[in-house]
Amino acid sequence: MKDLSIKKVQKIHALYYGGLVKTLGNPTLENLAVFDLDRTNIENNFTLVKNEIETSDENASLCIEYTSSFDLLALRLPPEDFFDWMKAGLTASYKLGYKAGEVYHLIGLGNAYWNLSEYSDAGDHYKEALLIAEEIEFREGQGLALGGLGNVYKNLGDYRQAIDYYLKALKISGEDSYKQGETLWLGALGVTYDSLGEYQNAIKYLEDALRISKEINDKQRESLWTSGLGTAHLGLGNYRKSIEYFKDALNICRNFGERQREESYYLNGLGTAFWRLGDYQRSIAYYEEAIDLSGELFDRLSRCAALGNLGSVYRELKKYEKTIDYYEQALLIAKEIGDKQGESTWTGNLGIVYFDLGKTDKAIEYYLQSLKISEEINFQNGENSILEGLANVYTSLGDYKKAFEYHEKALKGVREIGDKDGEASVLTNMAMTYYSSEENEKCLEYLKKALHIFESIESPSSKTISLWISEIENE
Repeated sequence: MKDLSIKKVQKIHALYYGGLVKTLGNPTLENLAVFDLDRTNIENNFTLVKNEIETSDENASLCIEYTSSFDLLALRLPPEDFFDWMKAGLTASYKLGYKAGEVYHLIGLGNAYWNLSEYSDAGDHYKEALLIAEEIEFREGQGLALGGLGNVYKNLGDYRQAIDYYLKALKISGEDSYKQGETLWLGALGVTYDSLGEYQNAIKYLEDALRISKEINDKQRESLWTSGLGTAHLGLGNYRKSIEYFKDALNICRNFGERQREESYYLNGLGTAFWRLGDYQRSIAYYEEAIDLSGELFDRLSRCAALGNLGSVYRELKKYEKTIDYYEQALLIAKEIGDKQGESTWTGNLGIVYFDLGKTDKAIEYYLQSLKISEEINFQNGENSILEGLANVYTSLGDYKKAFEYHEKALKGVREIGDKDGEASVLTNMAMTYYSSEENEKCLEYLKKALHIFESIESPSSKTISLWISEIENE
């Protein structure tokens, strides 16, 4: 009888806390505070329910209540725990034949894989979710799956494909007046246009996303899109304005109650803005704070980025031993967490610093390693960057034929993904190779092509290119 009473009490508790999580829904400050207050009870009761999924439909249904608010759970659970919760929710949905639940939890698992930088697995889960959502005409699920695929292609550097998916997701959200979806995909479009160097387009979409997130009191998105505006203004060279946005994002995030992973991203943004201003002391301080916080939160991806960024500051200060040390720390973490994109980036950056040191053989070795990784994961942005690095090495060696071979490959790559900023940068580097080979007319031709593109996207680089054109014409 005593055991029966205990089980009855446990069941009452499990029902109560499952219902509580289900009602929380969106990650507003109020909902996050409620979750935090009862977090231990929620997690303990979820564990009991998860272990009993196969015993009854009632337990399976209760498990889905615990796992349905995946945006909120993603903010509060470590990535590995979030993965386990979504997997349990999917198992419960399969048991019940609950197709909409399958869609939600496949998307949740896609998000979990995406957070772990496992983009191929993320894409597979989003595609499976999309097929089921289309089959049952579940439009919200279709939008979330399409947007998830956009996230995958964005992180792989295929920005035009990402934009196509985001626009499809935005269309569904707009037609259904689903404001949470609208702010999500408008913001994602803004961030993607920023990656393409189309900063005015980025600002337009991010401002629309920010307006809606404020209307629906979605503080998480408000902080994200505020930070996105900081990044866009960074690209335009508006460093003071960028700092204001990053500080605003940080303040919003710090009102969430618990310390958030996003905080370290915003600290990284502040570090970069002060770096661009030439305020290296404050830049280093922000990067170090991001490193400490990411360690505290066990956020190894953010820690990896902050270590690498700190290495880049020391590279600019010509403190190459420190640069190599930080790049190697970033590379080690990227390998440990399976972040292939990060592995490619920091391997390539080691190539850059060895090129700075005049060790061209070692630079080429690292560049080729980085290129191989980028090709394996179809990281197009990474490939293009490394191809340009190799072109610059061969220019320095006077092997202009080989340099142009790499330039042409990079130019083809940036044009394929519609990266206008990247295209103008490659054309500029090609101009410099022509200048090194004493072909000034060709150099001017390519600088003017680059200038036209930089001006079309309102890049601050256009001023530098104009100055170079003037100097070369006056030689």
